[in-house]
Amino acid sequence: MYDHQKIDQTIVAAADIVTAADPIALARHFIGYQPIMVRAVWAVLTVINTVAPSILTFKYRPVVGSAAGEVVLGTVTIPINAPIGTMYYEKVTTEPPKCLPGGEIVVQTDGGGTAGNATLGFFGEFSWDVPANNAKMIAA
Repeated sequence: MYDHQKIDQTIVAAADIVTAADPIALARHFIGYQPIMVRAVWAVLTVINTVAPSILTFKYRPVVGSAAGEVVLGTVTIPINAPIGTMYYEKVTTEPPKCLPGGEIVVQTDGGGTAGNATLGFFGEFSWDVPANNAKMIAA
C-alpha cells in the first residue's frame, strides 16, 4: 500500500479516560465510504492520569450503536503520572478485520485513575472496494 493511502485519524480530543464508559463519550469514528484496515491504535496524554492506570480498549463494531459482534483492535494502558504529551500505542498484531461502512470504531475505558484526559485515534489504510460489495451501502 502506498503511503499516501494511509490514514492517521483522531477519533476524539480531550477524552475523559478515567470515568468508566463503553464507549467513551464522543469516542466514536463512523466508517465512511471506503472500508478501513486498522494497523495501530494510539492515545496522547493531555491531562496527567493519577492514582491508577487507565486501560483503553479500541473496538470495531460492525453495527453502529451495538456491541453485537464487536472485535477488539487493541488495548492501550496509560500509566500513573505519565507526562503530558506522551503518546502510547499498540500495533494490531493479528490480521485486523475489515472495518466496513455502517460500522464504527469506539474506545472503552475501565475507569482507572481519578484524573486524566487523552486524545485518541488510530492508524490504518483504506481497503479499496466497490459499494456493491457491501449490503449496507445504498446509492441515494
